[in-house]
Amino acid sequence: MKNNIYKDKPEEGKVYALTGAPKAACIGNGNTWAESEVKPKYNKLAVDQEIKKDPSITVKEAKLIHRLLKGRK
Repeated sequence: MKNNIYKDKPEEGKVYALTGAPKAACIGNGNTWAESEVKPKYNKLAVDQEIKKDPSITVKEAKLIHRLLKGRK
């Protein structure tokens, strides 16, 4: 375990892994809250469905949305 475990606290609005596989980053394996944070993943299908709900979004804007969510510039 880390020496700073008492300084490490969960933050409101974030999702953390409490349990997991033997080497997974989770609280149950002794990792810190920061190490156990679950990052959201890009889901192209879900993004497409949300874009289709708004007819004012152009094709060019839709492509930009996808690029930004994937982490590209």
